[in-house]
Amino acid sequence: MSDRKRLSPSPEFGVKSRYKATSSLRSVVNWYFPWFMLAFGLAVMAYLVREYFALVTLYYKRPWALYLLVIIPFLAWHVIRRDERRRPSLIYSRLSLLTAVSPGRGIYLRWLAPILRIMGLSLLIFIMSGPVVRKVHVERDEKGIDIVVALDISGSMENGDILPNRLEAAKEVVERFISKRPHDRIGLVLFGQNAYPYCPLTLDHKVVTELLRKVQLRTIDPGRATAIGDALGTALNMLRKSDAPTRVIILVTDGLNNSGIISPKEAADYASRMGVKIYTILMGDPNYRSRGLFGALLGPSRPTVNPKLLEEISAKTGGTSYLAADRAALYSKFQRILDQMERKTFVTKIVQDEDMGHAMLIPVFMLLGTELLLGWWLSRRLP
Repeated sequence: MSDRKRLSPSPEFGVKSRYKATSSLRSVVNWYFPWFMLAFGLAVMAYLVREYFALVTLYYKRPWALYLLVIIPFLAWHVIRRDERRRPSLIYSRLSLLTAVSPGRGIYLRWLAPILRIMGLSLLIFIMSGPVVRKVHVERDEKGIDIVVALDISGSMENGDILPNRLEAAKEVVERFISKRPHDRIGLVLFGQNAYPYCPLTLDHKVVTELLRKVQLRTIDPGRATAIGDALGTALNMLRKSDAPTRVIILVTDGLNNSGIISPKEAADYASRMGVKIYTILMGDPNYRSRGLFGALLGPSRPTVNPKLLEEISAKTGGTSYLAADRAALYSKFQRILDQMERKTFVTKIVQDEDMGHAMLIPVFMLLGTELLLGWWLSRRLP
């Protein structure tokens, strides 16, 4: 009798059960895990979409379609609950055999397929809204100025009332001026007893600056006289073929016109007819007296100066005449000329709209395709 009891079948025989997590912690994880995965997936997708369109202007053809995103949480609830109800059931001879087996990683992957489906549907709703990227190209066309600097290198430019001397101070200030006119063509004319074109009009300011640094006193002639009229005529000849909207001559001198073929007034008439403005800067202190060999004061280094002539030249051509008695004044006068030279800037906006719906279909197909493959793999049946 006792043997018969011992051999009786176990009460677990033929029990139909579903596999359930035995611990409450695992039950909580199983409940919240799909929602966590869904929220994480949607957040990553939203972040990628935002970063993709961060640097452009985005608007929607059908913005009302975005309100359909409200149904995504309800759709997710339906899909996840339906997946819970569709869990497979197996018949085991003994429940202990099933509970002894720990669940594999596939139990977590089974949520991935419906989550990918929901993400794909969310992206489809975004595409339904008709996202359009508006690209605005701004083209700036700066019409530069053609400028010729006529620099006096006569012997009187060696005077030291502007340290280290008038010529070196003028070279330094002109170099600063050139660096602040990146869009303008600049040329150089040197003059003393005669006038010479030293550097043609060019946008290569590095070349202009290197040539300017090489300028020395008595480079072209002994410099015993000053040919202001010829200097203006040579500068006008440089500008004759220029098609710039504004053409300017900056005359830097410390002397009186006492040489040359063209008179300054005649050159000013030509400039006025050509529409060229002339700005004049008279350098040096009128009361400056140089010192002799033993330090004795000599007579004024510039006994005859005609600032009124320079004023007439500037006024006739629409320019301005300045007097620079020291280095600070010289820099200030060039800065004033700089402020008066305003370039004309033409701004053109080109607006181009690009429909992003077709491009966004690619990630949709990837999400839904992955969902189908994953669903097929997880739903394989044993033979």
